[in-house]
Amino acid sequence: MPPNKRAKLSHDAYSTTPRTIHDDVPPSAGTTLAGIYELMELILVQLPYIDILYCSQVSETWRAFIEGSTKLQILLYKTPTPISGEEPNPHFETASLAASTAVIPRTHYQGLPALPVLQTSQQYFEKFLDRVTGQVLCVQCADEAMEEYRNDVWWVRFSFRDVRIPNGWPISLQEIYCHMCEGFHTRLRREVLHPMLSFLEDVDTCWRGSGGKLLLDVNIVHRYAVPRSCWDDYMVMEIHHVKSLKKSIEVAECFGLQHDLCFKPMVTDLIISIPPNEWIIRDREPEDEREPRLIHIQNAEGVRLQQVLSALVFANKLGLWAWLESVHTMEPTLDNWDSWLNLGLRLDMSHRFPYLEDYAAYVEGWPDLVQRFQEVKNEIDGLMGGIEAWGWSEWPRKG
Repeated sequence: MPPNKRAKLSHDAYSTTPRTIHDDVPPSAGTTLAGIYELMELILVQLPYIDILYCSQVSETWRAFIEGSTKLQILLYKTPTPISGEEPNPHFETASLAASTAVIPRTHYQGLPALPVLQTSQQYFEKFLDRVTGQVLCVQCADEAMEEYRNDVWWVRFSFRDVRIPNGWPISLQEIYCHMCEGFHTRLRREVLHPMLSFLEDVDTCWRGSGGKLLLDVNIVHRYAVPRSCWDDYMVMEIHHVKSLKKSIEVAECFGLQHDLCFKPMVTDLIISIPPNEWIIRDREPEDEREPRLIHIQNAEGVRLQQVLSALVFANKLGLWAWLESVHTMEPTLDNWDSWLNLGLRLDMSHRFPYLEDYAAYVEGWPDLVQRFQEVKNEIDGLMGGIEAWGWSEWPRKG
């Protein structure tokens, strides 16, 4: 080997300059792509929420890139999107022409002007919102506002009581009828809700809204005499709901999502309806110290995920209180059967207990059902014991 070549090799071998395996390798396609901001953003905005979240954990460079992208921050519920004036209710589906023009028929019978179903129902809801969002909630205000609103909803629904066609209500009415609140309104768009709240789709929920103000009804408490199978299904659903709620709280803490917005466009007022307060009276407390019937979350910069998750924990706790209270106060007897006959409710109960024998078996199995309630309550207590918002050790009734 020529001397000059040996000298060069010797110099390279003992050089003090650090080298890496990439020094002589050209930039990869991935590295080049990551350097093209617009192209990288176009790709990431096509990914689902959870994938974008994982991408932000890849490296500090990727995190900085995602945090610097306004489009990605909107997709991750970090940046608020104001409500535009073009769409008055952007969180809800748009009703079909037939549904939006359907009228309340009973007004025709009374010689009154025809009232559009959807518009009238929305006006009643907005009147309710004005009462509960314009002041600090108290028990009396919440009760009165909710009672008046439910009476208005009942009036609209009752107007259709005698309106039937061979196949039931017209499709236009079925489209906007809610079986939970028994009122008429459009459905919440799933894509506007934070993914950490998607578990609410697995339980009976009802969303209503106007602009940046929403109401959430969660069916936590079962109030009626129904067959054992219905109670069993309800208890399974409640355990699943609590597990999902706990998982969302843990994921939010793990990824630092507590300050995420809950909706896009953002919502400034969220009201969560909880069980009737007469079911959750604390022992030996005066009536004016009862828990409120509505949880009101207000944030001018947008309702945050942590606020809603904590409120749902609180609502579930109160729901279980009401649940246990109802179990210990509504023990069925065979005398109830005669009472229903006297009150003319037999037809209403026939789909639950077609025969007296069915109801007698339900009464006989009630003690076993109460024991199952207690087991489920203990299981839920164990699941939520580590959640700070759960936090209460005493229940209104023992055993």
